Amino acid sequence: MSRQHPQLPVSSPRLLASAIGVAITAGSAGHMVFAAEKTDEKAPSNSISLGATAITGEAQDATSYNVEKASSPKYTAPLVDTPRSITVIPQQVLKDTGALNMQDALRTVPGITFGAGEGGNPQGDRPFIRGFDAQGDTYLDGVRDTGSQSREIFAVESIEVSKGPNSAIGGRGAAGGSINLVSKKAHLGNSFDGGFTWGSDQTQRYTMDGNYQFSDTVAGRLNLLSHESNVAGRDSVDYDRWGVAPSLAFGLGTDTRVNLDYYHLENNDTPDSGIPYSIPTAGSTARTKANPDKPNDGGDSSNFYGLNNRDFRKGRTDTATIAIEHDLNDALTVKNTLRHGTNMQDYILTQPDDSKGNVNNGSVWRRANTRVSNTETTTNQTDLFGDVYIAGFKNSFATGIELSREESKNPRTTSTLTPHLAQRP
Repeated sequence: MSRQHPQLPVSSPRLLASAIGVAITAGSAGHMVFAAEKTDEKAPSNSISLGATAITGEAQDATSYNVEKASSPKYTAPLVDTPRSITVIPQQVLKDTGALNMQDALRTVPGITFGAGEGGNPQGDRPFIRGFDAQGDTYLDGVRDTGSQSREIFAVESIEVSKGPNSAIGGRGAAGGSINLVSKKAHLGNSFDGGFTWGSDQTQRYTMDGNYQFSDTVAGRLNLLSHESNVAGRDSVDYDRWGVAPSLAFGLGTDTRVNLDYYHLENNDTPDSGIPYSIPTAGSTARTKANPDKPNDGGDSSNFYGLNNRDFRKGRTDTATIAIEHDLNDALTVKNTLRHGTNMQDYILTQPDDSKGNVNNGSVWRRANTRVSNTETTTNQTDLFGDVYIAGFKNSFATGIELSREESKNPRTTSTLTPHLAQRP
């Protein structure tokens, strides 16, 4: 009986592709075997064995960005065990990034943006955490720091940012989160750190940080700042500020510790409102995609639209703090913080008046923004924190009470400059 083989159509695409694949694989395998044989022929008959190398030495103290626990006793567990998004900016990060103020420092933290003093808000830091205004949710050593100001970091050890609603920790407000600045306090041991920055646009900045131990339990620390600079690419704009922050500590290493801290910062700047906008002459109804509102620098982005002989921005911040901390036992501590602070802002700045259309045939509408405000705050905060064992389980807790009084005065100011057209610089 004869066996008949079925005839397969040569035009089948699947069989044709399979045949080509088998042919390529077979050819590649042959080349691989041939290459392996050639390699074996070229390999030397003897091999070299490297002996083990041992390196011994002492570990050097290296700076690290790792922070295990927040400074505030309100966080009862290490950061890794705290069910909240917390970012700590340690001192080493502040140094490595060259941060000069709180805005510079917080640029390394995602989820934070900064607004300006528009809409009647005073000039100063205005952070937004996850879209919520956190200007009133800024703390200094765990105590709310009120009053609008431009915060320096020459006396700041680290910055702790908590994101998300946290009224259980921050108290009132804190819808988007909170910012806690940890100040540089006196400590045991002697240390000195100074720095200077020279740059373009007449930038000069000097800082000094010195700590001295007077006795086994008493130490003092002093931080100084001097800063002067213009602004790159802008005419007539400058920043000038200086500050001092002394700190004394008693009872270090004992059950009862007392800290006396003072912070003073002054600034005298020439403010900048930027460049005007060019709005269609027919008004808002003429704004289209083809003819939108857009910045108009008049051909020179460095143009300054203020008044050199009048515009100014002055500020002063004074904060005095007395903190007493006592260990009731090995697992329980009570702390009382009394703080009195004043904050002053006084400025007149010229702003291109967007309500009048800004640029009009080579001229610019301008108006004056003015403010004189004084904020005075007195706060007493008592914290009780520690560990307690219940049914054989360790429980960490923090509780406290805060009493504060805040008074703000914002008298009316007048300016002789009403909205008017002025020629470009």
